[in-house]
Amino acid sequence: MEAKDSYGAAAELLKENLHLENSQSLLDAVLKKNAALANELSRFQKNTKTPEVSKKAQSLIMNLFSFSDNKDDPGAAALEGAIALAKFGQFERALGEFEKLLKEKSLRVPAAKNMLKCYVEISTLKNAAAKFNA
Repeated sequence: MEAKDSYGAAAELLKENLHLENSQSLLDAVLKKNAALANELSRFQKNTKTPEVSKKAQSLIMNLFSFSDNKDDPGAAALEGAIALAKFGQFERALGEFEKLLKEKSLRVPAAKNMLKCYVEISTLKNAAAKFNA
């Protein structure tokens, strides 16, 4: 977004100074770069959809990616499983798992941090703020 704003500002500056030598060719180059950037941004935004995964597959992800060796703390494996869900883009289920882990004193901070990451990924910062201000 910053690059797009910069290209826009540069184009406006060049439009105001078309009397300068090579200003039209510079303007054309800036407009071409801006169009390419807009195209790339549009293509990127179309590809950011998270695949839908069944609950069974989500549970499999949690179990397969929980490597904790700490047998005394089953919460550590649950935390790893929830983090794996988030890494695979299954934010809603991961948030539910992190919510459960908030009750365990030793896991509150990492669970809360990972919840915030999930909220950022699904762009619900207001919900995140409300959750942690309550």
